[in-house]
This record gives sequence, C-alpha cells and structure tokens, in this order.
Amino acid sequence: MNDYILQTIGLTKKYANMVALDHVDITIQKGRIYGFIGQNGAGKTTFMRLVSGLSLPDSGDIILFGKTQKKELEKQRKRMGCMIEYPALYPYMTARDNLEAMRIAQGIPNKNVVEDCLKIVGLHDTGKKKVQNFSLGMKQRLGIAATLLGEPEFLMLDEPTNGLDPVSMVEIRELLKKLAYEKQLTILVSSHILSELYQLATNYIFLHHGKIIKEISKERLDECCKKHIFILVDDVSRAAMALERVLNTRNYKVMPDQSIQLYDYIDDMQKVILALNEQKLSIKNIGLAGDNLEDYFINTIGGMGNV
Repeated sequence: MNDYILQTIGLTKKYANMVALDHVDITIQKGRIYGFIGQNGAGKTTFMRLVSGLSLPDSGDIILFGKTQKKELEKQRKRMGCMIEYPALYPYMTARDNLEAMRIAQGIPNKNVVEDCLKIVGLHDTGKKKVQNFSLGMKQRLGIAATLLGEPEFLMLDEPTNGLDPVSMVEIRELLKKLAYEKQLTILVSSHILSELYQLATNYIFLHHGKIIKEISKERLDECCKKHIFILVDDVSRAAMALERVLNTRNYKVMPDQSIQLYDYIDDMQKVILALNEQKLSIKNIGLAGDNLEDYFINTIGGMGNV
C-alpha cells in the first residue's frame, strides 16, 4: 500500500527572470506533520500554490494521492484543505455565516459540518460577533476551520502563526496536533517561528532559493542537535575503547563520517582529551556541538552570510 499523500518531481516555476522553484522533489507521507522551513522568497508559498492548483508549474509533476493527470488532480484536491497566506474571510459576517457561505460555495451537502468545524477550533460560542472584531488568533482558527469543511485528509497551511501573540501560537500548535492525532490528518505547515515548528512537526523540509537542501526527521534532527562532544581521531576503534575502558561510558555514537559524538563529560572535556592522549591517539578535532532548529537551519544554508 502506498502511504504517499503527495509527491513532486522536478517541480519548477519561474516569474520573469526569477526562478521561484527549481526542480523540487518532495515526498509527503501519510500521518506526519511536515515543517516547511525557508526564508521569505524561498519558494514555500509558490510550492503550496502549485500543489493546490492556484498556479501552474512551468515543468515537473505533481502526484497527489497517487494521481497526476490534470482532471484527476482536480478531483484529488477535494481531499485537501489549504490556507495559503491569510485566510479569505468576510469581515462583516459571523464565524458561522462565513463557514456556511463557504460550505454552499463548495457544494458540501452536510449542514452539520459547519458546527462541527467551529467546535474543533473552539469558535462555536462566538455567537453574533463579526469577524472584523475577532483577534488575529481567532481569525487564524476560523481560517483553519474553513480548511476542514470538506473533511480533508491533507492540510497545507502557510504561516498560520504569523503575527500571533505567544498564547495564540500555543493554541494553534495544540489545535494542529489535535487534528493530526484525532482526525489522522497529514499536515504541511510553513512558519518563520522555528521554535514553534520544532514543537509541532515530525519531519522537516528546508527550502533555500527555490531548492530543497535538506529533509530530516524529528528523531534525526534531535540526534544532530543534541549537545555532545564532537571527536575526530585517527583510530575510531581505539578511541571507542578509551571511552569505554578509561572513561567508563558507552553513551556515544560513531557517525558515518567516522566522527564520534560523546554525550557524557559535556562539562569536563579535558578529561576526555587526557583519556584519548593516554591511548596515543592523534586528535584531529574535538569540541562541543549541538544546535537548536534555528542554528541547524542557518548552518545548513551555509551560515549567517546566506540568511
């Protein structure tokens, strides 16, 4: 059984002389929350517009729920919910009337879905209050409610926490976690606030100047970012022996590049150096390592000079 919700192959989009997306290959697997990370102008919104059908690619393929032909894509997009940039809402209408108008426009026969969606996002008790009097967080939650009207299997959300206060950010984050868990939704969400994405996503996609430069799982990211002593020596086997016999620790990993990540003795690196020297090892590099998501992203794109 194919667990892929979305695949893009060589997806490319140009505007005048600018390449917004450059042969982008992405695979979105069912049941995961993907954090879409990139600076302004990196191509995140362009990608979402292409997948949602709001714009057409210059080249490349979009495979949605296993379908790629134009008519088939139109049908499969009904299984998606999208909020790209700011939610399109009627300011002089209530939350309930907004969703009702959208339900009718989309030809959704189930009238109960409006009340269900309002309850999911916590706006069922807003009564006759007009959307123009909503806080930004309430508007964002209503925008998310609108994406749920068609009972989608896949959500794409572009900067849903942009401009929100810390409390509203937490509300949106917990709402998305709830949707992923209770509704079994797959979610692709972009955000500039990487600390929020770190607490939400199960996978991360880094986009820089229209190109995918990194895809990484939360587990692998945690492994890369975890504070450790980075060790590079001339003989990995002897170094491992020194760690186990001299320092009495097995809390380390030998990486594919033959470096060692030691998770003990973080505050006593000198003891590690002495243990390695006792074994006559040549230490090529040693130091503290480990980043947060922001640091990891900056390092991945080549440092602050490329921010």
